Amino acid sequence: MADIKSTFRKSYKTLITSGAKLWKVQAATAADPELWDEFRLLHLAVAGRATRSADSWGFQHDAIASGDAFFVCLRNEAGRMVGGGLFHTTVHEGLYAIGAYDRSLFDKPLGHVVQYRAIEEMKRRGVKWYKLGIRYYPSETPAPSDKEMAISSFKQGFASHLFPRYLVHHRLPEARLAGAWSRCRAMDATTERQ
Repeated sequence: MADIKSTFRKSYKTLITSGAKLWKVQAATAADPELWDEFRLLHLAVAGRATRSADSWGFQHDAIASGDAFFVCLRNEAGRMVGGGLFHTTVHEGLYAIGAYDRSLFDKPLGHVVQYRAIEEMKRRGVKWYKLGIRYYPSETPAPSDKEMAISSFKQGFASHLFPRYLVHHRLPEARLAGAWSRCRAMDATTERQ
């Protein structure tokens, strides 16, 4: 882990160390419905509304139960959950799926500790690549939100590599587009009848 930690943004190293002293860190690698529901409620409180269906939360918990995901959470001294993240894994790759952190504690190292513990778990599982997500830039169209910019900058502090993302757009003439659309609708109708 020392080699991996040496590639982190310089300021993150001390934040991880101080955060590990502030919070009780737990990595859940098995199904725990009560723990997962506690995280769901934290996410609801932080977002101020339900951003995903109950089925979606159930699918994510099922992924933990099947060993295809794990959950890292932080608790304060009183035992209250103050943050957490869900991470999906395959044999070779890990993916940061969802995170929620108590906004009143944003001046404290929450996400830094969760990411570090997740990387430890991925290393234990033999995962080779951890995909943190898209790195947004202000020049993109449409322009990313301030929140997207802040999150992607945070994630980049843990990255060892940045890979370009190419988006290719091709415009079809209206007549061809209309014809392609009607063929798609005909295929959908055929598929529904089978």
